[in-house]
Amino acid sequence: MLELSANKGEFISRLGIVGMLAFIPQKSSKILEHLQNIDSEFYYINMTIAWVF
Repeated sequence: MLELSANKGEFISRLGIVGMLAFIPQKSSKILEHLQNIDSEFYYINMTIAWVF
């Protein structure tokens, strides 16, 4: 999921981020740190990151 979320394609990245929602309780600090480092101008990517937080 980390590789998908780091993809430059808007919807591929969004898929990776949504997929990480299932793993948050297990590896929360690593996932949250990764998501904080994603810098995107795409609305859907930023909205999906907001869902996590």
